[in-house]
Amino acid sequence: KMANLLARDNLTEFMEFHGYQIVEMLVPEAWLGKNLIELEVRKKYNVSIIAVKDAAGNVSVSPVPTRVFGKNEKVSVIGTTKDIQKITKLTK
Repeated sequence: KMANLLARDNLTEFMEFHGYQIVEMLVPEAWLGKNLIELEVRKKYNVSIIAVKDAAGNVSVSPVPTRVFGKNEKVSVIGTTKDIQKITKLTK
């Protein structure tokens, strides 16, 4: 399972943490121009966005829910293997 995740072009970082996985992935195109409230990421995907890296490389830990996602940004996501696999399919 881990090898399948790492083989995806959309993932740039990967770490396991007490039965959970943390991945850094490109912001899905469908998320551009939307914020966490609109996207309902926890409700729909059962994962948490723990950080956002903007196109300039600036990192925001625990992003505010009203932050709007832009092009070429990355998100750090934590969740179970199953949930991470589900959300990473959005950026294929």
